Amino acid sequence: MGYLHFLLILSISTAIQSLPFDTSSDSCDGRCGEKYNPNNHCHCNSKCEKFSDCCNDYVGLCRTLSKRVSIEDMLIG
Repeated sequence: MGYLHFLLILSISTAIQSLPFDTSSDSCDGRCGEKYNPNNHCHCNSKCEKFSDCCNDYVGLCRTLSKRVSIEDMLIG
């Protein structure tokens, strides 16, 4: 019975690992300023604050990034 139990657990573990879990749409990492996508759970563009559907890390990632870009533009431009 122990061997069959092991095989069952192994096959369940393998099946779970192959499921298409997409957590990338829950963060703004690499998504700042992207266009609206209705398939995303949260958003990372300037309109997300208006619609209250920003990802939790929007302020830390995207606002900070846009401020850095603006300062660089002023210094370089």
